[in-house]
Amino acid sequence: MKIDLFGTHKHDYLLELTCDLADIGVDDDAIDAFEGPVTVSVHVQRNGDVARLTSVVHAVVKLECARCLEEFTREVSGEFTIVARRLRKGEVVRKSEEAADIEDDEEDLVLLDYDTNEIDIAENVHDALLLEIPLKSICSENCKGLCPVCGQNLNEGECGCKRTGTDPRWNALSDLGEQ
Repeated sequence: MKIDLFGTHKHDYLLELTCDLADIGVDDDAIDAFEGPVTVSVHVQRNGDVARLTSVVHAVVKLECARCLEEFTREVSGEFTIVARRLRKGEVVRKSEEAADIEDDEEDLVLLDYDTNEIDIAENVHDALLLEIPLKSICSENCKGLCPVCGQNLNEGECGCKRTGTDPRWNALSDLGEQ
């Protein structure tokens, strides 16, 4: 997913891109979790040989509920910012100078060769989406989960199991309170 930064575009423009995450060239098992197209809005501001890309990424992801284990989909959105600077012909940058050029911790600084006009944002799109996938997802706030006795999905109806008793592993602790 390449963007022309220093070509014929104006100094301040907005790009709307739509693609399939599997087609952008990032090899990852998590790609299978995404459904449908990924939309990317990129605002490019260019000043001479420096371009700032502010991007917002939207996609739909398939998740498994942590309570009832049912599959559901949810829209996720991520953001990233890149500052790209095109080097002048013959310019050499040392690692310490590169670190000093970074303005903000939330931005990526990319140094481009003097004859390069494009930047590939595929990996940034991928990473922004992966960071938005929750570690523990719940299909709805009122999800009842599974019965701890028989495993019945309680969202589909009651199972009739007796669940009022305590776990026998805690009985030793209750005996301590009676003394």
